[in-house]
Amino acid sequence: MKNRRLFRVVVLAMTLYATSATAQTGIDRTIEHDGRVREYRLFVPSDIDSAQPAPLVFVLHGGGGNGERAERRSSFNEYAERDKWIVVYPSAFARNWNDLRGYDEFPSHRENVDDVDLIETLIAELSMEFAIDGQRVFVTGGSNGGMLAHTIAARLSGKVAAIAPTIALLTRPVAQQLRPSQPVSVLMINHTGDPLVRWEGGEGGRSNFVSMEETIGYWTQINGCSSKRTESAEAIVGEADDSRVRHTMWSDCAEGINMELYAIEADVHGPITAILDKQAGRGSGEVIWDFFKRSSRR
Repeated sequence: MKNRRLFRVVVLAMTLYATSATAQTGIDRTIEHDGRVREYRLFVPSDIDSAQPAPLVFVLHGGGGNGERAERRSSFNEYAERDKWIVVYPSAFARNWNDLRGYDEFPSHRENVDDVDLIETLIAELSMEFAIDGQRVFVTGGSNGGMLAHTIAARLSGKVAAIAPTIALLTRPVAQQLRPSQPVSVLMINHTGDPLVRWEGGEGGRSNFVSMEETIGYWTQINGCSSKRTESAEAIVGEADDSRVRHTMWSDCAEGINMELYAIEADVHGPITAILDKQAGRGSGEVIWDFFKRSSRR
């Protein structure tokens, strides 16, 4: 029976590699979790070395999306193929994650869907199937997915090395009980004038999250960062109103921990389209990927 199971895994892996090599897209998969069939997309690079542990990246879509759309709109498969990383694009129950905000308009909140445990289960399952580097497991997401990324870091700090939430803040219930077992590298990218995820935070319902200042305060304390920081600002390429991106990096954090913020002067809630690094021409996807590469627990 064990040999038969091993044969199925090997055949599946070969199929994954062939698919990735030809189409640069992942494949649809499901997992039974907490009485539900959950869907996700999985991208495995071609000719990956099965003896070499690979980093694992979770990409969490925003509210109303799904894993397939998140994969299609990102460049992560391209980077993963180049660097030989594995990428997972899960889909939320009823298209919205339970980030523990307590917003009962989302079925995932009303039904107490445990999305943190889903990610932990996927880490365990994929680690049985592939050689996963447990010191390099990363999570990124936008909006509702970004808030879940914060929540995952708070609850799974022993298994996640770094997070990169965009247009998102710590939800208020999570912030009030924020006790990670160890530091986690954090990169945040937000619009300063976002009308939905407001820089100053909010209370109750859909806006039940703390301010950016409080979010930074929680993570700098947990990550042992000093108040010392460096800031730089530059114009966004192509913006007629000369909007700016302010990049802040904290110093003297716990060993191996990075903490950064890109604050974009824009009054929108939506995907990050600004060029964050004008000199190198890097957008948000490349900035996030490079941050993960610098944020191994080693």
